Amino acid sequence: MSSSPDRSDARALAGEIRDTVYVYVDAPGIVRARFYVNDPTASREPTHVENFAPYDFAGGSAEQANPYPAAAFGPGEHTITVALELAGGGTRLETAAFTVVESN
Repeated sequence: MSSSPDRSDARALAGEIRDTVYVYVDAPGIVRARFYVNDPTASREPTHVENFAPYDFAGGSAEQANPYPAAAFGPGEHTITVALELAGGGTRLETAAFTVVESN
């Protein structure tokens, strides 16, 4: 995740978030990313699907990710799971846990 739409200063999505975030995945060998909120087994319909890199949780362009306000998750503990469809076949699940805290 990044706190900037250009995805600079990226870090792992973990711990506490307070404001707008830009969540994305960008790695070689991925052909599609399906994102899930509070569904670590990816058993429900995805929240968002991206077919082109970089794979943004809230959509975007090659230059900028769309913002996602932390408040939209609601306060408390949450997860984002991404099902990464791999170019060589198969799918890999990755999950990040975080806590939304209210801004002061």
